[in-house]
Amino acid sequence: MINGKVVVDRTQIGVRFARAPVLHEVYGALLATTQIDLAPGARNVQCVAFQKIDHPIRILSFQVHMHARGAGFRFEVLHQRERRILLDISRFDWNWQHFYELVTPIDVEAGDVLGGIATYDNSVANRRNPDPKAHVVYGIQSWNEMMNGYFQYIDAPTDATPSRAPAPGADHR
Repeated sequence: MINGKVVVDRTQIGVRFARAPVLHEVYGALLATTQIDLAPGARNVQCVAFQKIDHPIRILSFQVHMHARGAGFRFEVLHQRERRILLDISRFDWNWQHFYELVTPIDVEAGDVLGGIATYDNSVANRRNPDPKAHVVYGIQSWNEMMNGYFQYIDAPTDATPSRAPAPGADHR
């Protein structure tokens, strides 16, 4: 039942089996915060989340999830006191929550800090805002707000990286 109405569930799943040895395990990680507090009518409110990288990684893709007041999202890396923008979604649209696969993966070194900066617009200027007079905090409902910055990565190849998949059960690091 959805919204009090009986519906037919047409859930499907697809399974793909590798046709060649698997070379890398792809991991997913999340930059997020629940510390979201948007005053009625507020514009350009920023929330941040960051993560120190403990071993070299190669970022393959990004994905962002926010709700109707989400206005923008930027992924950055801090490397030796120098900030570099990795992805800047300057006009976020919650109807277009894309998966951004990188043409050229991004290597991030151990000790670097990966950051996500989300920008929100709770004003009447945001045409998708359901209620500019509402005080909005973090929550899972669409009238609340979220900040989820996903990234997918592999361990960065090193000279010690095997040229083919390790034996089943072998530790890959």
